[in-house]
Amino acid sequence: MKIIGSGYLSPVGQAVAAELTSSNQAGFDALLETIGSFRCFASSREVVSQESVADKQKVISLILAVRLLEIAEAAYVVMQHGMSTEADSLFRTFLDAYFVFGNVCSNEKFVTEFFKSDEANRLKLINADRKHSTDLFKPANEGISEKHRTDLKARVEGEKIQAFNSYKYATDIGCEHIYDSMCRIVSAAAHTTPRALVDYAEEDAAGNVLSARDGPSEGSIPQRLHEFAHFLIQALSGLQEVFGCINEAEISRLTEMLMNVPKK
Repeated sequence: MKIIGSGYLSPVGQAVAAELTSSNQAGFDALLETIGSFRCFASSREVVSQESVADKQKVISLILAVRLLEIAEAAYVVMQHGMSTEADSLFRTFLDAYFVFGNVCSNEKFVTEFFKSDEANRLKLINADRKHSTDLFKPANEGISEKHRTDLKARVEGEKIQAFNSYKYATDIGCEHIYDSMCRIVSAAAHTTPRALVDYAEEDAAGNVLSARDGPSEGSIPQRLHEFAHFLIQALSGLQEVFGCINEAEISRLTEMLMNVPKK
């Protein structure tokens, strides 16, 4: 068994990636067009007042829109380089953000719940720090008093504050099936489980590994291009609804463009 290839940034790797991009150009075009439309709408919005719950919903939805755009554009660049497994990892990250975004857009009261979840997460971090006495954890342990920890613990338990829970967020907006399918599948890449290694390896009929690919691969890129674009279109629709500016013609245009991408 040996490693085959010269990486993603070598001249050979870039040439292979360029061929993969060309063969999936319609998918890349559809995603780029969706990113552009999403950004155009989001950047045209302005929240003048931040007093009401509805105002705060709009503010957080715009911040999350920027987050979705960053992940989608990172995935676009990664897929252009033929980094198919890393595209899976980014799609898991994207879905986590999408579930939060969906809750913010559909329930203005969720904003408070979402930010309170950070208190439960912070308590977990403090408790983890307390298990260690090495220099790495010394600043945190010395900087956070035991009183602060116990007060935070009492508040989290008293108010029944829940930590960040992507599965719950997905379920609350009717996306449990997405979590149990797409999200769990791409989690393999995010956590580097054994299943994530399959795309790199070439085996013989007996199951012996012959080589490990070090370079671009189409992998699931055609599917991920479609999914990133699809969920961005859904997110755009949700953002338009929050701001009371639904543009069904634009949603239909983007959807039709995506549907016309040749299937692979």
